[in-house]
Amino acid sequence: MPGEVTLAHQLGKDFMPVTGGSQVAYALIEAKPTAMMAQVRMPLNFAIVLDHSGSMRGAKLKNVKEAVKMVIDRLEPSDYISVVIFDDTAQVIIPSMPANDPIGMKAAIDRIPDAGGTTMSLGMIQGLGELRRWNIPNAVKRMILLTDGVTYGDTDRCRQLAREAAANSVAIYPLGIGSDWDEALLDDIGQMSGGMPAEFIKSPADAMSIFEQQLQSAVAVAVRNATLTLRLPAGVTPRKAVKVLPIIRDVDSSSLSDRQVVVQLG
Repeated sequence: MPGEVTLAHQLGKDFMPVTGGSQVAYALIEAKPTAMMAQVRMPLNFAIVLDHSGSMRGAKLKNVKEAVKMVIDRLEPSDYISVVIFDDTAQVIIPSMPANDPIGMKAAIDRIPDAGGTTMSLGMIQGLGELRRWNIPNAVKRMILLTDGVTYGDTDRCRQLAREAAANSVAIYPLGIGSDWDEALLDDIGQMSGGMPAEFIKSPADAMSIFEQQLQSAVAVAVRNATLTLRLPAGVTPRKAVKVLPIIRDVDSSSLSDRQVVVQLG
């Protein structure tokens, strides 16, 4: 990726004494886009998947609708967006399309009712289908998945869909609103897909700021599908690798070999 990414490193010690035994060394490696790439705004391919079950009635659904309409207003005409709603069924209310009809799209959001139970996998299936509808070069593919409750009988399917999303370079960013959602499941969905653990919307009034943060984090992406490969000299074996951004997490042990570390940067 010439001209796209810069690397900087810092060692835990400037010098290592010569000894007869093995030693542990620590290295911090920072990879970031060049100044030129940081100015590039990649097109977005968004699928917003919303729980509209009966428990979303009132302030929760009202504020989420306003937050989604804000996202629509902030998108560029080159961005694509789809909106899926689910209860114990799922429906695509805005099929994936360029974000060039904000008035019509926001009218569709206003018509979302509250009804039914919660079967989250159905919404995820429809959302992934919309994200695959178009081949948009260099687009940032992201699913925003919001629920306020516990999905029934399909938790394993939800995790399987998260793995399928990762295989298709779709990061899922789960949002839980209220106090009754399954934090462990949403965390798994986010991390298995290459997204983030669940974000907690403490009160309906917070929905606007959380959705704005989600949009800004997507807009900030400058380089996609980047991989860092660290090749080590003879006699040096990697013990462990940890990513510290966007959250601290261990790099899978399968990424470590005798003299090489391979890290997916995003």
